[in-house]
Amino acid sequence: MNKRKRGRPRIKTGLIPCSRLFRVAAILSAYETERKNGQKQNSAVTDTVQLLKMLEPGIRISATEVKRTLARMWPKNAETVGHFERSMMIEEDVALNRWFREQLEPWRGKKGIILPELPSDDQVRGATKFTISIAARPSFPRHNAKTA
Repeated sequence: MNKRKRGRPRIKTGLIPCSRLFRVAAILSAYETERKNGQKQNSAVTDTVQLLKMLEPGIRISATEVKRTLARMWPKNAETVGHFERSMMIEEDVALNRWFREQLEPWRGKKGIILPELPSDDQVRGATKFTISIAARPSFPRHNAKTA
């Protein structure tokens, strides 16, 4: 009989579960926005927590989690990192969603094909989307840096 290992289960390094991807995107986009607005690191972390609680009322988040996410996703020795930009869905996105639904319609009901239910146009309007890009790690200048 195999015994389970004691303690917390290990997570494969470098993988983010799909359920956490939205959370990571929300944290990084809010933090980067705060830093671009000139906030210091600690203020940006605090404001990120407050902003996420305001935007997503049910979310449980802390400053420690924001710092852990930053350390994991934007390590200091990394040259390139993932950037997430938060925006609202616009009419082009609604049209794209409608086009996807039209393309999937002929395949519905075919034997052995399972298709996802795409949201209706009303559900897409006003929804949040994240644009993901890979770029250089952001460098936020210190407000009190010595000038040469």
